[in-house]
Amino acid sequence: MAWAYVITKDHINKNEGESNKGRRRRSVSAANDKKWGTNKEITSDPEAIRFSLYDDDGICYYEGYYVETEDSDSYNIFRPLDWAMYDSGCTTMKIRNEAGEMAPL
Repeated sequence: MAWAYVITKDHINKNEGESNKGRRRRSVSAANDKKWGTNKEITSDPEAIRFSLYDDDGICYYEGYYVETEDSDSYNIFRPLDWAMYDSGCTTMKIRNEAGEMAPL
């Protein structure tokens, strides 16, 4: 039930100053298993899912990658949105679909 995510682009702060670029979170089980300990390990994982987080006006605030193990609960993919909702008021999460397009989750 391990998961992790990293913010790779902060469009609010333009990756400067108090930017959230590089913000990484992972589950306790991922930390215990020493999985996804660096941003590169997350972004280079072949199973990584690209995501974008938007406000209610459709403005993209953040972009990043999410990874999980097969036995992870399906709601864990919303963890980046949970953080961004509290931090910046994001209301929508889009992920890259099989056609390579960003689609609402």
